[in-house]
Amino acid sequence: MATKYYNWSGKVKWAKVYVPDEYNGAERFTIDFYPKDKSVWKSIKESGIMDVEGRKTYKDKDTGEEYIRIRRDAKKLIGDNIVWFSPPAISGEVSVYYVDEAGERVVSYEGPRRDFNPVGEQVPIGNDSKVVINVSVFETKKGAGCRLESISVRELVEYCRSRSCTTEPGQHSMVKTIDTLVEDIYEVLLNGVDEVPEELQQEFAQRMGDLVATRLSKKSRQPPRWHSSDVKHWSSRSTTVVQRQQTRTGRRLSPRKLT
Repeated sequence: MATKYYNWSGKVKWAKVYVPDEYNGAERFTIDFYPKDKSVWKSIKESGIMDVEGRKTYKDKDTGEEYIRIRRDAKKLIGDNIVWFSPPAISGEVSVYYVDEAGERVVSYEGPRRDFNPVGEQVPIGNDSKVVINVSVFETKKGAGCRLESISVRELVEYCRSRSCTTEPGQHSMVKTIDTLVEDIYEVLLNGVDEVPEELQQEFAQRMGDLVATRLSKKSRQPPRWHSSDVKHWSSRSTTVVQRQQTRTGRRLSPRKLT
């Protein structure tokens, strides 16, 4: 059969779309895709990709939702040739595509391995981001094969590294703001001031209050579960500022108590 292309709407989790996942010698870009509704599920089943032995649906242990795993090989033997594939192109709220050494846009090539150079910022795509994926479906010896071609991010949920943080939009920017305030506060203290200016104290308290309120606004109404990694994170930021000041001034410094 001729190659067909499908656009499917839904959300993604565990999107590994910049660095391939390595398993048993294979390198693949992967996403867990949660179809939006019954019409998308119908299109997926009609494409024939679920008829291939070994391909299956999964059930989310937390939500009970069903999803499928869609991959894109980083390299694949097609006929007698090894074909190298770029990561999937990303558009929408995240924009990344890939070019070769000459600056020409490229999605695959044959021959010796070369670099795919990204154009755009490779922003991590957080769990539950709403997307439209483009998938190619083609004939193989085992039946209908499929490959993730591109992702259009319609609503980005920012990726959060800490185990304790949520994936609510906007919360990551709050953490970044607090990081900056911690640096500002220690910069002031290390310059010989005995007390943090009142405006910095107020802004820090306000930002922390906003972050806590965001966590308390979750449907479960559970208190925020701060993990030790949160404390370590801001502590490490403070240590970095102190070390930088010591290098610059040549004096041994230690942060003073915030008052």
